[in-house]
Amino acid sequence: MGSDSANEISLPPYDANDPRAILKTLIRCIMRTFYEVPKSLVIEYIYHHERIKQQDLAERLCLEPKAVRSYIQEFKRDKFIIEDHRLELNDGTTGRRNQDQYYYKIDTTAFINVVRYRLIHMQMHVENLERQQIYKSSNYKCEQ
Repeated sequence: MGSDSANEISLPPYDANDPRAILKTLIRCIMRTFYEVPKSLVIEYIYHHERIKQQDLAERLCLEPKAVRSYIQEFKRDKFIIEDHRLELNDGTTGRRNQDQYYYKIDTTAFINVVRYRLIHMQMHVENLERQQIYKSSNYKCEQ
């Protein structure tokens, strides 16, 4: 069977100079390194859609809304995402005229700053461990 070029899907080329592509790669690497896959997918979907409701996020990821809510709370606490509250007109299915809707998005500036902050603290921790190792080895005396 020969390859049929009509069925092939071409992906957009990765542009290393595109800030959104670079940020997407950073988000993916950081999230998949420090969080489980379902949690990292929540952040990736939020970034991909730029602004999304919790219910839509749960449906697209095929996760329980309760799990998505807990992931969102954790990411809000870690300052990766922000909550955008909007009052929207109701479609008439309930008695209320307006309904509160919460949208979630990544605050890219805060995300980058949090990553920098954590990397600096990791670097300081590693340097302290190295200093302790050097101190221990310099105080060690072999007595024979």
